[in-house]
Amino acid sequence: GLKVAGSVNTFAFNASLIRTKSDNFQTPDIEPYSITLKRNDPRFTGEIPNTNFEQLNGSFDAGYLSPVGIFSANYERYLSKNNFLLPDGNPIGLRLENQIVNLKGNIPLEQFIVKPKFSYQSNQRQATRGGLNYSTLPDSAAVNLILDVYTSRIEVENVDVLSLSGTMGAEVKYYDHENIGRVPLQPTGYFINYALFLFEEWRRDKLTLDFGTRFDFRDQTFYGTTTNPLLPNDDHRTYPALSGSFGIAYKISEQCTATGNINRGFRTPSFFNLYVYGEHGGVFAFQIGEPNLKNETSLEVSSSLRFRNETVSAHATLFQNTITDYIFLYNAPDHPFAPSNQQFVFAHDQANARMIGVELFAEVSVFSWMNFSASYSRIASEFTSGTHKGKELPLMPPHKVMTGLKFAAPSFSVVSAPYVSFNAKFVSGKQTAGAYEPFAQFDDGMGPDIPFGVCSTEGYNAFDAGVGFDVAAFRDPITVDIHITNLTDEDYRDFLDTYKGYALSPGRSINLRLTVPINN
Repeated sequence: GLKVAGSVNTFAFNASLIRTKSDNFQTPDIEPYSITLKRNDPRFTGEIPNTNFEQLNGSFDAGYLSPVGIFSANYERYLSKNNFLLPDGNPIGLRLENQIVNLKGNIPLEQFIVKPKFSYQSNQRQATRGGLNYSTLPDSAAVNLILDVYTSRIEVENVDVLSLSGTMGAEVKYYDHENIGRVPLQPTGYFINYALFLFEEWRRDKLTLDFGTRFDFRDQTFYGTTTNPLLPNDDHRTYPALSGSFGIAYKISEQCTATGNINRGFRTPSFFNLYVYGEHGGVFAFQIGEPNLKNETSLEVSSSLRFRNETVSAHATLFQNTITDYIFLYNAPDHPFAPSNQQFVFAHDQANARMIGVELFAEVSVFSWMNFSASYSRIASEFTSGTHKGKELPLMPPHKVMTGLKFAAPSFSVVSAPYVSFNAKFVSGKQTAGAYEPFAQFDDGMGPDIPFGVCSTEGYNAFDAGVGFDVAAFRDPITVDIHITNLTDEDYRDFLDTYKGYALSPGRSINLRLTVPINN
């Protein structure tokens, strides 16, 4: 990676270029199913074939401070190529190219700040058919999707107007999607989204109130095609949506604050949710959309207690999210539009749902040279309507506890700010929600007989360690960081790991990062 920054009078710029290339990742080198013949043992262990990737990222930013205000321009480009391992050992090659241009202004007008913004995003996603790797792209692209997004937005920020501080604004977004590949993964079409929004905050002594609202209206058209049975004719529809929030915070003392929030949100079904029809290499499954999906809406109520002083920073949060028309992906081998030659089929549906969760976090400076942190998260979920009423939602995370310990050592000679860190993650086991859970087919009795891999996962503990320091060599020091993940080379499978059906999660990894500043 290389980063460059500079300034001349009222003009400033910075640029970056980052190149990453990786061979196949490694898992603990235990005996695979082909040797043990023990059910549920992974099919692939050690070096996992067809998991290599390469990326090239670059950006350039420029800003100008004029008598009127600050104006800036930004360009970013992201190019990623990777292989994805299928259960039969063959690869699918993927190529993703993304370019973004942002033009922004910041114009102060007494108690207001006007912030105009225009952005353009171009995205192209390509994928091969099974058996070909990314080196054959773009010529071998079976999936070839092109997306262009244009966004115009203006915000007006008010500072202490009628004791209120906040932002109001409007946004127009034009989203154009084209499918030029052989696989009808997503259709060709477009939408225009209009939005108005307002967010304000009021403070008085120990009390803070904030409220906001946003109205969206989407006008959407997709073109019929003979290759996608979900969209035989042109389809035009609109999606209006109103969202909002209200929050209150009360400062109980200088160190302790209590908060409460109520939020209404929405999610308009994506093109993928509505019309996907084809083999999706990222999950080694044939995916099918649901054209009759409605807006997903949610009502979340949460409260938290925050504490901070010179040695302790902690918070506890409880929340309940009630979701109407929750959009979810489910295992659907018997779907009426499922091709007869596809073993893995996922489809979309919606039903009402509820999620209740807790998040705890604490960071303690035990001594000036030792810092300890810990966090805990847990989510309980269930469908409240539909076929799976009373059952858990699919693809929910397991419960986990994370801890960290960092020791700071005295500086010596040219070495400054040395540290040693240890981190631990304790993750509970997780059972599949049912036969409708994506990847459930890897559990015994949930579908076709697949002797290797799992959907349900056992609990695991993973430990990391790190060491770092600065070296005085230039005007600014050289920074050295060494980080080891999965220190004990634990063999485990995380519940949300896509490869859990036939491979382990990554084993021990040693990462060295060297940052060298060069100043002029």
